Amino acid sequence: MRAIARRKKHYPEWYGKVLADQRNGLRDVSIEMSAHEAESAQRRFRTALERKSPETIRAYQSAARSFGKYIGVVKAKPSDVIARVITLSRIEAETLVEEYIKWMDEEEELAPSSINTYLAALKFFVRIARKVGWCEWQLDVDGLKNSLVKDVEGISPDDLEAILEFVGEGNDKHILRLRMLIFMLAFMGLRISSILTLDLENLDFEKKGAWFKMKGKGSKRIFKTIPPLTIEAIEEWLEWRGEEEGPMVLNFTNGKRITRQSVDKMLKSLGKKVGIERPLHAHSFRHFVATEGLELTDGNRHKVMQLTEHESDRMLGRYDDKRQDLGGELSSQIESKFLLKNLQEDGDEEDDVEIMSAASIDDLEEEEEKIETGYLPLDLVLDGGVIPGQVIALAGAPGLGKSTALQHGAGSMAKKSGKVLYNSGEQGLRDLAGTLKRLDIRSRRLLIMSEKRLEVVISKTLKLGASCLIVDSINCMSSVDSRGQPGGTSQMKACSDMLIDMAKKNEIVVFLICHVTKDGDLAGPRAVEHLVDTVLHFEGEDSLPQRQVRASKNRFGSTMTKGYMKMTDKGLIPYESPREKKKRESFE
Repeated sequence: MRAIARRKKHYPEWYGKVLADQRNGLRDVSIEMSAHEAESAQRRFRTALERKSPETIRAYQSAARSFGKYIGVVKAKPSDVIARVITLSRIEAETLVEEYIKWMDEEEELAPSSINTYLAALKFFVRIARKVGWCEWQLDVDGLKNSLVKDVEGISPDDLEAILEFVGEGNDKHILRLRMLIFMLAFMGLRISSILTLDLENLDFEKKGAWFKMKGKGSKRIFKTIPPLTIEAIEEWLEWRGEEEGPMVLNFTNGKRITRQSVDKMLKSLGKKVGIERPLHAHSFRHFVATEGLELTDGNRHKVMQLTEHESDRMLGRYDDKRQDLGGELSSQIESKFLLKNLQEDGDEEDDVEIMSAASIDDLEEEEEKIETGYLPLDLVLDGGVIPGQVIALAGAPGLGKSTALQHGAGSMAKKSGKVLYNSGEQGLRDLAGTLKRLDIRSRRLLIMSEKRLEVVISKTLKLGASCLIVDSINCMSSVDSRGQPGGTSQMKACSDMLIDMAKKNEIVVFLICHVTKDGDLAGPRAVEHLVDTVLHFEGEDSLPQRQVRASKNRFGSTMTKGYMKMTDKGLIPYESPREKKKRESFE
């Protein structure tokens, strides 16, 4: 009893207010009680709370304030939470709580442990309310780890294209407001709370930015650069809104600041109209901006953090010096990718059309002679060498020497047939240079780079005028035109298509090193295997020095010949098997 008495001084005076709160403005609950039953219920509810420790009670009060913030009740008490939740149907209550969990995870960025603690408090309130007779159901909502998987990619580029097309049409007040919101969400990576707390007086058009209120910053505002076309969208909105001070984003019904719930409804409706299957949320754009930013900067987390203002290293890393306006530069790049290209495409369409004419086979030159690589195993398996524009995939288990074989081939080709660019996405530039020196592979026409962005590799290949490009490996390359992680189906398909297109149009030989599955097949989409001209398989045992390369597909020659090598401290030395040697000597 003493323990309970000591605990009581920690408790606020809200135990018996549940029924009163219900009668003052909320819907009546379905279960009616007499005065005696109501008093008994309140006493039982108070007793259940008194069994909790002071620390738990304070956590429940914190949970109540958090839930109150979400539903728009300032300094909410547990009685407010109970009154709001138990007057709903079970389905309505669970939907509300699930949305609340998503809000805590994405907007408030709380740790899963904090989210589950707040959820446990809500479940406790409802469970006790059910025991004392205030409702007839319990909350059946799982915690964050079980029920929600964080969508770190957000909307896709195709989704954004559809959204931009929709908001780009019309100039009525609804479209003007929505266009401004979408641009700020999609190109600046702002939280919706930062946009909704923005007032007209926070804008600074001279500096091309605004002072935004950020999460966790208290009343402090931070200046952020606004990209040019987003400024235009803001100015178009202000032409309708007017220039009087106050909230930037207005509710058309009452002229006051629009609420988060209203914006959620707008975005969900927009998502349905443009054909996005999943519910469209404000935070979906923030995930998109983070993903786009990391791709455009080759994983530069510091630069992306200047844009998104993440406060912890949980997703992007810690903040660094903000003296340079890196975030403003990056937001303009993302905006330009989706908006400025439309302006550039308004010119003469005929200039972009390549007219191809039909031709007689007699007018076409005969197939070019094959070019020897100078590395015997490759020349053997490729039936005499390569032809310009040929795309060859070399697959094999890790550690057998695929890269070493093509490094030998690159050195030989550079001496015989022009510039060769060897790009390694898996090995640093210094490490790659050290490997080539150790193998005594030296040529002024053999150029190396370490890059995972395919657009950069293609641009460098064309700029150098290389006759051969070796990509080590295709599984780690990525293109800005495709979503997903490197090595995934969409990325590998997109990267292969781009490389094949470059090879054919510019008559460049391309070698693609590919990973393999447990069964020995090329890892990734089967389409890659069908698109390339030649598929080679690099084979051998880890415990033995012998290696062989064979062809399972070759559009420009036979698949019957194999190439043989032996692993030594100087790399892969070519040699002929007795059978191949006998076959060669029989033709000499």
